[in-house]
Amino acid sequence: MEKRIIQDLEELVNAGILSAPKSQEIRQYFLNQEKQSKSRQFIVFGLLGAILVGLGIILILAHNWDQLSRLTKTIIAFTPLIVAQGLCIYTLTMKREVRSWRESSGTLLVFGIGATLAMISQIYNIPGNVASFMLTWCLLVLPLIYLLPSTMATVLYILGISYYAVETGYGSQAAGNAQYYWLLLLAILPYYLQMLRQHSNSNFTYLLNWLMPISLSIVLGTIAGEQPTWLFLTYINLFGLFYLIGKTVPKFRDHWKNNGYLALGSIGIIVLFLTLSFRQLWKEIGEVDLNIYSIEFLVALVILSGSVFLIIKLYRSEFSVLVQDPLSLAFAMFSAVFIFSRPAPTVAVVLINVLLFLIGLSMIKKAMSTLNLGLLNYALLILTALIVCRFFDTNISFIVRGLLFVLIGIGFFIANYRLIREANDS
Repeated sequence: MEKRIIQDLEELVNAGILSAPKSQEIRQYFLNQEKQSKSRQFIVFGLLGAILVGLGIILILAHNWDQLSRLTKTIIAFTPLIVAQGLCIYTLTMKREVRSWRESSGTLLVFGIGATLAMISQIYNIPGNVASFMLTWCLLVLPLIYLLPSTMATVLYILGISYYAVETGYGSQAAGNAQYYWLLLLAILPYYLQMLRQHSNSNFTYLLNWLMPISLSIVLGTIAGEQPTWLFLTYINLFGLFYLIGKTVPKFRDHWKNNGYLALGSIGIIVLFLTLSFRQLWKEIGEVDLNIYSIEFLVALVILSGSVFLIIKLYRSEFSVLVQDPLSLAFAMFSAVFIFSRPAPTVAVVLINVLLFLIGLSMIKKAMSTLNLGLLNYALLILTALIVCRFFDTNISFIVRGLLFVLIGIGFFIANYRLIREANDS
């Protein structure tokens, strides 16, 4: 702790402004903050050290690999795994309460497992592809998450199963096996919930709160089958569910840094609305014969049920918040437009554009009342994007378009100036 703070506390105690017990509490608070800061530094440098050591060993071995015998190669292949396991055993027995040790040894073991699998496969010419390799790797990493426990191992695990799902669901090796992703994701759900309950303010939990919705958003498209058009409805319901989770769960609402659900839900809804604000796309959607018995629609229905549950929860506790925030109901409004207005493209386009415009206006109103500069610019960007999109499907001269852009720029300046002035006056 800085000497300046200690001196200031002593001066306040001597002057009778601050009591000695309260001074000790303040000093202890700053000491705890200093320890946490050092602990985070140790974790970061430990993780970097583990990754750099692993990469260095790989480079050294790769340079001389062809000159080694098969037995030597096999011994070398198991060496990183054995060393990493030894460090994990030491951590479990001697350093279990030290997070930097858990995270560093866990990260090293994750890479050690992958390196051993890859080298043994290459040495003995074991057949397989990238998807099967990633699946095996993730299955071997899964117990590590609970044994250490290690959040960094969880992060790498989520990245691994996401890559596996993309490879099997979208890539050249797509074979309809991405459903294993959902089982693998469910396997770490207890650990994730435990982190939310016990370490909600941890940076590692913040990382998981962003990584989980990102992974789900990327992989959801792998369910596409014979009715991919339903994915518009599936994704809007998913983003609506994310947004409602970010607004209703106290663990997320209290800290904007860990609220990846709210941010991704909001951005996802806006992007989808902007995408579907074009008449040509609705015309193509209206020409498709949709089947409600498809997997895409059933998944959309399940997600919609979860969103409705959270809407009811939000309605009971904070009805005023629900009414003042159109994004909370955007998924329901879009579902109605998609189902009932799909045969009429013009009506659907008008309704989507009106909804986008209302969302932007409501955000501006909220930003001005709460003096939130970030929210104000986000709302202005939404309205600007809406206007830009309309330039592409309307016959407007370039002079008018240029003037509109000038007016938008002036609007940005005036709105920000007024909000900053009001914030300074208050």
